[in-house]
Amino acid sequence: QEERTTGSASLLIENLDLVKPLQTHDAKDASTAQNLYEDIEEDTPPLQDSINDGIFEPFSKDASCDDVGEDCDGWSLPESTIESEEIVTETTGNGEECDFSEFTRAAYGGTDPDSIMEQITSSKVETEESPSSSPCEQKEVVDKHWGRDEKVIRLRDALKKAGQIGGKQIRKGKRKRASKAEIDNRRPPIFLMPGLASTRLVNWNHKTCQHPLISDIKMQDYVWLNVKQLIEMAGVDPSCWQECMSLGKHQRDHGGCRLRPDEGLDAIASLAPGSLGSDLLVGGTNTVYAWLIQWLAENLGYDVSSIVGLPYDWRLSPDVTEERDGYLTLTKHRIEAAVAANGGLPGIVVAHSMGNLVFRYFLAWLRQEFIESAFDRYSESLKLDGTLKFPGWLSNVAQRAEEMRTKLTNLARDFNFKLDGNKLFPKDSEEDTSSEEIDAIVWELAKMEGTAAYLDWVNQHIWTYVGLSAPLLGASAPLRSVISGETMGLPMSDELARDLEITFGSTHTANTISTKMAFCDNGTNSTPSANNLACLDELVEDIEDGMSMDPWKNFDILRLLMKERVDWDSALPIFRIDIEKCEKGEKSPCAYQTTESIGPREVQNGEIFDRFSRVWNEKGNPMMGKKDQLRESWWDTPFGHILNTTWDRPHIKHVVMAYGTDRPTEVGYFYKKKMDIPAATAEGSEHDSDDASVDDSIDEHESYNSDSDANAGNATTVENVQYDGMPYLKTVIWEVENGEYVAEAYGAKDKSSSVFKRKPKKELLKNVRSKLPHSGDGTIPYLSMAWAHTWLLHATRAYMRRSPSTGEWVNDADFDHSNALKNIKISHRPKGGSEWIKGPIKELSDDDSGMCKIDDCDTGTSHPHGTKYKPEMLRYQSKGRSRTNGMEYTTTVIEGIGVEHKETTRNYDILAAVFTDVLKYMHDDFGII
Repeated sequence: QEERTTGSASLLIENLDLVKPLQTHDAKDASTAQNLYEDIEEDTPPLQDSINDGIFEPFSKDASCDDVGEDCDGWSLPESTIESEEIVTETTGNGEECDFSEFTRAAYGGTDPDSIMEQITSSKVETEESPSSSPCEQKEVVDKHWGRDEKVIRLRDALKKAGQIGGKQIRKGKRKRASKAEIDNRRPPIFLMPGLASTRLVNWNHKTCQHPLISDIKMQDYVWLNVKQLIEMAGVDPSCWQECMSLGKHQRDHGGCRLRPDEGLDAIASLAPGSLGSDLLVGGTNTVYAWLIQWLAENLGYDVSSIVGLPYDWRLSPDVTEERDGYLTLTKHRIEAAVAANGGLPGIVVAHSMGNLVFRYFLAWLRQEFIESAFDRYSESLKLDGTLKFPGWLSNVAQRAEEMRTKLTNLARDFNFKLDGNKLFPKDSEEDTSSEEIDAIVWELAKMEGTAAYLDWVNQHIWTYVGLSAPLLGASAPLRSVISGETMGLPMSDELARDLEITFGSTHTANTISTKMAFCDNGTNSTPSANNLACLDELVEDIEDGMSMDPWKNFDILRLLMKERVDWDSALPIFRIDIEKCEKGEKSPCAYQTTESIGPREVQNGEIFDRFSRVWNEKGNPMMGKKDQLRESWWDTPFGHILNTTWDRPHIKHVVMAYGTDRPTEVGYFYKKKMDIPAATAEGSEHDSDDASVDDSIDEHESYNSDSDANAGNATTVENVQYDGMPYLKTVIWEVENGEYVAEAYGAKDKSSSVFKRKPKKELLKNVRSKLPHSGDGTIPYLSMAWAHTWLLHATRAYMRRSPSTGEWVNDADFDHSNALKNIKISHRPKGGSEWIKGPIKELSDDDSGMCKIDDCDTGTSHPHGTKYKPEMLRYQSKGRSRTNGMEYTTTVIEGIGVEHKETTRNYDILAAVFTDVLKYMHDDFGII
């Protein structure tokens, strides 16, 4: 059996079925299919992306090493993440340039940062070459990655210095504890929440492998990732490792292993530490968060006392991580402990990829925990003295007083209770209040108190949320892995990968969510926001009302999301099933053909699994098993089906979202099923192609499947019941920059060789275009990450609130909502540049002196990936004030042009851009220096 792998060999593919249009019985689908197949452009250049990207954290080295030399292997951590500063110079009176190299060396040589800034900002400096020349004017340091903001540079260096000394300093050769005034190492702790496949998994039960050449999987062995097992799997038999990684029914342990997440920072820093050949075989898997941890330590002085890893079993859905491992409860306690140990300063949550969605679930779970705790307290109070006594702070906080009292008054009226101070008790009446009415009012009170307590906890413990490469609307790739397999870059076939991944509950965590769920007129409900925010469609009228000029200028993304309501399936479906039914002897293309399109709504309601189950009759009906998994973990939750709503900006003081764009990214998958009429046969269920070599293609598939497992790629007959194999993925649709799509054939092997595999055929779709101007980061589609732009409008949505008495939308008089967009500031940093420039990106002219021109930019590396690459970046910023507690909050969205998914955790400039904002807020909020 030929194995399809990504990373070590090309995919098995067959020719694209893009020559003749499908004949379909649905006029609309027929038109869509006709246009798609006519839109193929010949001789399309190949996708210029050498890195294999996937939702399962692609294994890729640091491409910056291509320019460095033999001392940099691309897999190991760099010796240092610190690079020298650049100084802006000014000519002297003699026309000579000032030389600040002395201060550049001093800045990274251990000198007190305060004295450095004092020297650099002094009025007169003599050059080394001509000390008697005219003095230079006052200039500032411009750091290569951090820019010129003095308070940011000083705070960065103060944190680094305090971290290195650790609360002590050396005087006259003796170590002496410094006073608090001398050294203050207080800092907001950082919590790292990893993405899918980014936590090391350890075995806690000995498993015997049956093959004589395969080693047993022992207690405390690393299974994800175990390099020795991977080598054996590639060369001998993958079944033992695959059984160990699989989950059973209800996501329980299965296959003889008992895998649990490893502990600490190391569990998310490297997955196969110290393994012989690990760099060669799995490369970047040794450096999941290692780059970021090193960067935080070297640049900001963080260490194990102030960085907390939050590893989890990424195979499980979030509810099962809590049920089995107590992960959500442990996360809460770890955050509380770290905040207490760092002087009570609230912390910074840094999440990457799917870790952002786990963080969303954690916040929803936490709010529910506070509500249920309040419900239990009220119920106990009612049993003791027959009253419902609520805490005084619930209605006495100034910003909440009027709203809370109104709610309590309405509750008392609706449920026939009396309101006396901070107590509610039943009125004297002939009819007793029913237990249902009592429970209803108790629950309403519990929601009020629990939500308020939850917000207070968040404000005390989470000061900033940094979302890196966040799939806010999910991603399509996890569903592809469930339906037809994703090899994760490992040496296994798609069929084996699919048998493994279909058991993972985590694949639902990143299910696609329709943008329509953010609008009040979406056809499902009128108030989709759980945070009492105005819907997006209610903002559009205010933005455009009375504007003589285009209010959307410079805000194309928000216009597309809010006004034009671009969705996952606006141009092409996420999934498409082409069904061809042929009479005996009839050659493809056969007369009877139909097409089924699947969009985000069918993913949300689980209809996608029904459709694939109806078309492919698989043994055990695994698709319906996935639907049951979706129901158990996401539909039947106390806080509702959060995958059925878009995520509103969390109630956290500062939010910074950063992601890459313009990398070729998978966004759609076309499947094909050929069946015989009247009765399907084993041959009729095989995959087929519609080009001139159709007979050869059939032979290829029959040969390929003849050696496959009965439930992994071919049709089988068991007790006179005919079963199909795995759904056949025929075409993968990629989004590329400038809103274009590329179709990639996928499937058959090269008949001329049993070893080598044909290069995938990728062709540009000429007339089918996305309205969005960018593509994703190679893993997450752009639409999903760009949803963060809607968070910039949080302040406007919050102040356009519903009246607690009438339920109508009202606008606060002290907030200017006439055009929400004018409250957003835009800046950009040119490719290779070091400073942010006000305004959006523009084409540079010859008159733009001092700016880096595209052709001669110092980008740090010639390769458009890696730690040292200096990408073009675009930044959006907004701020507001909470109407419930008066908290001022900010929102930042940073787009790195050409930056790949994983590079947001290790690219120096992306990290510096993110933490430049964080340090500004740290300086202003905490006054550390």
